[in-house]
Amino acid sequence: MKPSFTNMASTFAQSLAAYQTDGVLTNIIRASEERPLSFLDIPSINGSGNVSQSHSAGLTLGALSVNNLYGSIASVSPNFSVSLGTSFNFTQSSLDNATFWSGILSKVQPKGLAYFRNPNIPRELLFALAIESIDITDAQGKTSRYVNSPLEPNYPQFEKVLYELLESGLDVVATAVPAPASGQQPQSNKQAPNQQQATVSYNLCLIGNMANTAKEMKYDSANYCGGKLPALFNPNDKNAAFTVNLRSPKQIFNYLGEVVQAQNLTDPKLVRLPPTTNTTIRKSGESNQYALIVVEKNASSTSNLYASTVGTYGDYYSVPKENNGYSPLVIDMLLLMITLNKISGSIPQQPAVLIR
Repeated sequence: MKPSFTNMASTFAQSLAAYQTDGVLTNIIRASEERPLSFLDIPSINGSGNVSQSHSAGLTLGALSVNNLYGSIASVSPNFSVSLGTSFNFTQSSLDNATFWSGILSKVQPKGLAYFRNPNIPRELLFALAIESIDITDAQGKTSRYVNSPLEPNYPQFEKVLYELLESGLDVVATAVPAPASGQQPQSNKQAPNQQQATVSYNLCLIGNMANTAKEMKYDSANYCGGKLPALFNPNDKNAAFTVNLRSPKQIFNYLGEVVQAQNLTDPKLVRLPPTTNTTIRKSGESNQYALIVVEKNASSTSNLYASTVGTYGDYYSVPKENNGYSPLVIDMLLLMITLNKISGSIPQQPAVLIR
């Protein structure tokens, strides 16, 4: 009889997934408490299984008496037992080094946002996380800034501006940029002379509809993706223009910390993201259907949770398994952003703490 490697691997995989999920929530809570973030990783894992067997025989003596003959008899009871043991040990290392943090502190680029552009992630969710603020310059040249923070008194104005841009077609668009002709290419490239592969440029712009009239094009021509302007659009018109200011991964954690703070105010505020055109309907019938993230503080029930952690001051925070809005998608996106910054040299083998 042998330990099941499949069961061992499955158990560890589930434990590691919970470790990663709870770790993201821990940093969101630390951000809500205005404390430094701390990132950990498990660079090495070792597992073992063992089986031990034991054999024994119990001897029982009893008296025997037949006429004048005396003696004894013995009865033997054999015993057999098997015990199984499985164990894992792993090293836990800190990612708090310059190599890792240089990426965490750098602004997310449009190319990075393109990784998350799929039907499963609505545009409003992606941009609510990634956009720090939006600057609008009107036709007279006056610029107004709208900050994406639920703790700001003018936050409803930001929501209005964001959804106007979303309805106008704000998206991440990849554009092929032909490379300039250069000298003779090596034969190993198997390309014609003076021919190079085009590069791809990623931009945040509005995908205008060719059927729209010029009056419906609210923003400056520079804000529209190339080749998508309507025939009646006059690029010389003095329209409003906008600039999108993106966050770094650390600033996304800070923003989610503010969202958690807003949920725990005397007058709680839950950030919701109403669906836009083409948003997949999900979790129908749930009250928090389109909530950005749902984090409960000192919830009465501590079972059936998606993630949980204890704050610095002893408060218990948890993401419920049900009626949690976009919480699973948000945590998954943050895990991917962290992984994208685990480049060579960012995960040290030492120093580390061995966990058994």
